[in-house]
Amino acid sequence: MSDLKKKNKNMQSKKSIQTLCLILKDSKILLGRKTRKLGKGFWNGPGGKLEEGENLQDSIMREVKAETGLNIKNLEQVGRVVVEFEDGSEGVLLHIFLTKDFDGEITDSDEMTELQWFNIERLPLDNMWEDDEFWLPVVLEGKKIEGRFIFDHPSTLENVGRIVSRELREVTGIQQEIKVEEKTPWKIK
Repeated sequence: MSDLKKKNKNMQSKKSIQTLCLILKDSKILLGRKTRKLGKGFWNGPGGKLEEGENLQDSIMREVKAETGLNIKNLEQVGRVVVEFEDGSEGVLLHIFLTKDFDGEITDSDEMTELQWFNIERLPLDNMWEDDEFWLPVVLEGKKIEGRFIFDHPSTLENVGRIVSRELREVTGIQQEIKVEEKTPWKIK
């Protein structure tokens, strides 16, 4: 296999389908600090990679339980965002869910710490992914979105990536069905 084909194959294998949950209580949102990988050190909602055989809702319920200790119900999909990097090295197809229905005790995990409620009018946007500034307020207003953001490089708190291209639009519904074909770059773990 040529070096170019190997490079393209490796790039595609780093594109994943992931979920993110926005948990709301009154006028507050639950955020925690990511402890590893993409977004390390940033405030973020719980979520993670879709695993083989899971649907989106099973994935987000598993991830929220593992990262926060909470059991969530009555999920509404409010967004779908593609995040990629200029060099094509990584990418995420992110399905965003929202819920106000949960129970359990909030507990930190090895993937997310410092879990706390933030007033939605005073989000810690300076310590979040740069794209959150564009789509998160729209979703918190009760709208649904689809978007695509390209960053100059993968982002962590120590090495913040910057948006080089962005698209964002309001939609009336989100396509939940995922068709993973041999040619698609989006992989299930």
